[in-house]
Amino acid sequence: MLPDDLRHWQEALDALDAGQDIAWRQDTRGPEVFIERDPEEGRAHVTIRDASSSLTTVTVSVPLKDAWFDEAYSRLDLAWPRSRADGPARSLTRPR
Repeated sequence: MLPDDLRHWQEALDALDAGQDIAWRQDTRGPEVFIERDPEEGRAHVTIRDASSSLTTVTVSVPLKDAWFDEAYSRLDLAWPRSRADGPARSLTRPR
């Protein structure tokens, strides 16, 4: 995972948290992630597609609660600490 991948994941999380559907790592040589929100059900339909290696696609429906976003931002912070000199400073505080 490169810093640019993590930066794009942060952007995708921000968009998803703002109510948008997202695609992450689309058109790359690795697995792609697509998340479609279902606000009426409070769920998200998550599709992971590996078109370059296993040729497998899996879709699951998961509850999408505030705690999920908090945990996702926390995990991103662990994977990409603010102290690293990978690029501009950023805040992983969940947008409200």
